[in-house]
Amino acid sequence: HVVSGNCLYSAGGILRTIIPPNTGSVLYQQAVWRIVSTADYGNTSAYANRELASGFLVSNMVINIDQSKNPVFTNISSNALWADLQDFTFTISSGTNGCISIASLSNTISALKPGIATYTVTHKVTGRTTTFKVYVDRYTYELTNEFQFSDTEAVLIRDVYTKVDSAYPNESSLMRAWRASRVLGGMWYDHDGNVKAEAWKILAGNVCTGEEEQFFTNILGFTATHYQIIKSAVERNHEYCTKNDFAHMQIALAGRLAWHTGQNGTLTEYAVIWSAEGVSYLCGWLGDAVLPENNGTTVLKNDDYHADLDAENIYCRIKQGATLVDAANAYYASLTSIHTRATEFLSNIDYETVKEAIYYGLIDYELVILLALAQENGMTEEIALIEAKLADEQYHIDTIRQGYFDTYDFMCSLQDELADIEDY
Repeated sequence: HVVSGNCLYSAGGILRTIIPPNTGSVLYQQAVWRIVSTADYGNTSAYANRELASGFLVSNMVINIDQSKNPVFTNISSNALWADLQDFTFTISSGTNGCISIASLSNTISALKPGIATYTVTHKVTGRTTTFKVYVDRYTYELTNEFQFSDTEAVLIRDVYTKVDSAYPNESSLMRAWRASRVLGGMWYDHDGNVKAEAWKILAGNVCTGEEEQFFTNILGFTATHYQIIKSAVERNHEYCTKNDFAHMQIALAGRLAWHTGQNGTLTEYAVIWSAEGVSYLCGWLGDAVLPENNGTTVLKNDDYHADLDAENIYCRIKQGATLVDAANAYYASLTSIHTRATEFLSNIDYETVKEAIYYGLIDYELVILLALAQENGMTEEIALIEAKLADEQYHIDTIRQGYFDTYDFMCSLQDELADIEDY
């Protein structure tokens, strides 16, 4: 305004004058006038500055409690004018009210409480809209943080659980949890060689009676493209992960749930050694601790440590009545520097049980067979020697430390209630 030195600004659709506000303030945003020549602005290729076209997108967001992020726009041409973050409004369309707050000036989104909400994004200039989802969901956040999936991959994986619930509404939460974990674990383990794949179908049950892709597209309702994104993400994580092996955690969880719900079969070679529940342990921590690989020793690294302990801990929460997602949400939210995954694991399975199972699998089972043969043949000295070994704690520790390094590290890390496996 030439006379007063004030500037015009918009207030509820009414033009008013105001003393020029500070740069960066909300009033400044309302008072700034952006002008461009009509010769330079339009919605055809004849103009240097284009009007924002329809078809722009906002990526779904994964955000943890007390975290803040800015929405990410895609499919906006570089010469679109007035298409910055502040040129849009965000209003909730459905889902959990109050799970996020949106800063009025920057449109930065901050997570306040758990929930999933769909927001409508409106371009202030053209009125064009799109929608996106915000996941304030600890498990989805851990899919990006602990398992190192992208936001897009994490959201698609999280949707598997929702789609399983929708496809099997009349089943128990235990059965739906088994289906979801089994199909996700199977994206690697059902393709890990024919012999091993068949073994997993016995130990952890089998969800897909036909082609895996057909189950995802026909039963769960994913597109073929989304199925491939999920599969590629699970495979990449399994092959290159350093923190937590997602497929491993899912198949271990599926094995425990399959035993609990009666969906598993029995592998004869294991049934003669382990109880029915013991066989289900072989899908997770026990299998990694006692089943040697090609080099004759066990392989149990940090990604296995995370996967095995997390699977057992989430399983125990599901067994108490929680859904898989609720159990995972509560579990990951409970972890601290004091209450580690090992701490919770030992509240579910005491260390003596773990130790005895490992001793039996690596040492005592063979000794028991030798003892029976010695007793059958009246070999008195041999009997005494074997019985002494079975009773000798230090013999067991030394044997595992010298021959099964990873298993020894697992046992020590677990006993010390560490969040990560350490080298002992």
